[in-house]
Amino acid sequence: AVLKYTNDSTWTQFADSAVHWTALTLLNPDAPLTLWDMSADGNWIAAAGPGSKVYLWNRNTGQKLQQDLHQQNSLRAIAFSPDQSGIVTAGLDNYINKYHFSAMGSEQLMTNGAPIVDMILTEDNRLIYCGTDGLLMSLQILPTRKLNVLSENFSGRVSKLATAKMIEKDGTEQTILIAGLKSGLLKLYKLNEDKIIFFRELFTHRGMITDIQVTENGKLIVVALDGKVSVWDINRINDPSYLPLILDDHKWALSATYIPDENAVLVGSKDGSIRHWLLDAEAYAQKLCTYLQTQETENTLYINGQEIEVDMENLCPKPTEPIK
Repeated sequence: AVLKYTNDSTWTQFADSAVHWTALTLLNPDAPLTLWDMSADGNWIAAAGPGSKVYLWNRNTGQKLQQDLHQQNSLRAIAFSPDQSGIVTAGLDNYINKYHFSAMGSEQLMTNGAPIVDMILTEDNRLIYCGTDGLLMSLQILPTRKLNVLSENFSGRVSKLATAKMIEKDGTEQTILIAGLKSGLLKLYKLNEDKIIFFRELFTHRGMITDIQVTENGKLIVVALDGKVSVWDINRINDPSYLPLILDDHKWALSATYIPDENAVLVGSKDGSIRHWLLDAEAYAQKLCTYLQTQETENTLYINGQEIEVDMENLCPKPTEPIK
C-alpha cells in the first residue's frame, strides 16, 4: 500500500533502452504491511502492519530484525527519530513509543488522551501528532522534551498530516502544516513553534485522503479514495485562482511517490496496480530520444517483451540545442 522512490542503482536497473522492474522479497511479515519509513541515510527500512510488530531491514548489510513493541492496539504511524537513533511509533492505544536501536528496547514518550490518528517528525526535531479528541500536539524531542498544544479544536476527522516549506510574497520561508481529512478536504496552516494559523481550505477531493507527499522541488502530491491524485505547486497554493494538475482514473488509490529524474508520479492502488504518470511527457520523450541516439544498437525498443522498430529520424529529430 506504500510507495517510495530512491535514486539508487541497486534498486533500478537500466539495460539498453528498456527499464526493468526488479521485485525483491525484503521482509516476510505475518500480517499485511501498511506503514513504511526510510531512515535519512537510506540504510534502514521500517515497516509495520495492523498489529504491534515492526520489521526492519538494512539495505547495505541485508540484516533483518523483527520487534514486537507490545502496543495494545494497531499501530497507526511509524517514523525514524530525528537523530536516527530509533523508531517512533503511535497507535490506537493512545501511546507514543520510541524503540532504541542501541539498547534494543523501547520507552514510552507520551500518553495521549485519545487514539492517535497520525504523526509526523519535523526538521526541528518535533513530533507533531493528532488524535480523535481534536487536539493537535507538538512534542519537542531533542535536545530536551517539551510538550505544546498547537490547537485544542483541531479537526477530529484527520486522516493524514504533512509539512512543507512555502515561500511567502515577501520572500520569507514559512513552514506549513497540511491536514487531509476523511471527507477529502485539505486544510492548510502556518506552523509556528507554539501555535498554528489557519489560512486556506482546498476542496479538491471527495474521498478520504490516504497519502500526502512533499517533494524536494516544491510539489505537493495528494492521494484520495475518490480515484484522483492532485499535484500542486506549493508556492502557488495560496493563490485562489490556481488549480492543481489532476491525475484521474485511480480506483482505490492509496499511495504515491515522485520520481525527480522523470518528473513523474507513481501511484499504488488497493487492487495491486502501480500506475506511472509522466507530468511532462514531451520533455521525457525528448530525453529518451537523446538517450537512444547515443546508442550504437539498432533502432529497436523492447516494450512488454515485444520488439518494436523505431523510425529514429522522424520520431526523434536531432535537437537544435543541447538537452540538459
